Amino acid sequence: MPWWKWISPLPLDELSFLYFLRTIPLDREGAHQFNRHFGVTRNPTLVTVGAEEVVETIAGAFTTSVMIMHVRDPKHHKGIGLFKLNIELSSCRIPVRFVSHMMKEFSNGAAADGGNGQALYNPLVGNLILDAFTTEVGAEAIFQKHGLLGVVALTNGEVRGQTLRASDRSPAFMAKLGFDKQLNDDLRTRLTGSFRNQGSAANGTLYSGDRADSRYYYVLENTASTEAANFTSGMINPAFTDKVNAVMVNPFIKFRGGNRHA
Repeated sequence: MPWWKWISPLPLDELSFLYFLRTIPLDREGAHQFNRHFGVTRNPTLVTVGAEEVVETIAGAFTTSVMIMHVRDPKHHKGIGLFKLNIELSSCRIPVRFVSHMMKEFSNGAAADGGNGQALYNPLVGNLILDAFTTEVGAEAIFQKHGLLGVVALTNGEVRGQTLRASDRSPAFMAKLGFDKQLNDDLRTRLTGSFRNQGSAANGTLYSGDRADSRYYYVLENTASTEAANFTSGMINPAFTDKVNAVMVNPFIKFRGGNRHA
């Protein structure tokens, strides 16, 4: 049976979509429309296949086809989120480069949240009441040695990469120091401290950037609640949209199969 016959017909999230894009014929330049996103309001998803592009990497130069995925996002990105993917033209169809907003390296909590479709497997469901999660345009450098880790990052400070009202915008600087090590076969420990500084923003979303919304399923709301009006139900959004100085400490212990976060 041809390999493409094994493609699942089930709805896709953004990460699954990246694998799905590898199945699109690369010789068909133009626009392709799909109603496969698990979020109904994000359909249809538009994918454009562009011309070839050579990407230089440490492993060498790769001739790729450029794909751009346009995802409807009513709450962010002025309604449309863009993902650019360079896929190698060989039969392996290796994803060579992926360009989009990055999850800023401030909180460790994002690595432990439910992740939409995996929420049912998370015994704490939402994990966080104050959720420091957002995506921004930027760059980061990570250093690790003998269990010690350090991260420095610089971003545009907003989920929307606009240049209007320049006097109201400034970059965001982040730094993280920590220790993360598997001490023995049963015990792993991690302790990190993070700092973020931003002088000003037109619309900062440090504590309101989670697109998955609340994972507490309106248990604190009455029957008149709606997805649009109560999407952060059970969470705290301090509405820090301008100047922000934030500090976070994240301890973590894993003994055998059990995790403990704070």
